[in-house]
Amino acid sequence: MGQYVALLRGVNVGGNNLIGKDDLRRLFERLKFSNVVTYKQSGNVVFDAAQTARAELRGMIEGALEKFFRKEIRVVVRPVGELQKLVKLNPFMDAKVEAKHCFVSFLFASPTLQPKLPVQSAKGEVAIFLVKHDAAFLRVDRSKGPYADPDKLLKTALGISGTVRNWNTVCALAAMG
Repeated sequence: MGQYVALLRGVNVGGNNLIGKDDLRRLFERLKFSNVVTYKQSGNVVFDAAQTARAELRGMIEGALEKFFRKEIRVVVRPVGELQKLVKLNPFMDAKVEAKHCFVSFLFASPTLQPKLPVQSAKGEVAIFLVKHDAAFLRVDRSKGPYADPDKLLKTALGISGTVRNWNTVCALAAMG
């Protein structure tokens, strides 16, 4: 039995892909996962599963989301222990990034490109300064103009996209394990 976190991309953001926490929890329980807990309204689920193949878990969850909610939603599944390692790593302290600008993108696969880091968007509002364990550590500074989509920089710099969470959410999910 392993403990996992499922990170759903684009759920309850900007009025899109609305799925209630209780409905999401019930869906995971229908999939025979145990100790299911949802966190916030943005598609974060911590659960226990007898199955340990992340790709299989992801496929089950994405299939169920499409079947029950009629929504095609991409999902990243990670063992909670991996989130705990990322939290211990905490590169934000070394980079002297203010807490409100700290984000992690959980990548859908390993990067296909290996740029010299840090990499910044054209206006400097988004920067990737570390990639580790298929996660990109980002600084997102909204004071430099309109919010830029971190995913655009991820696709350009790393050749892959992901689902982004703020550092406080990552820490909270890791602590749930």
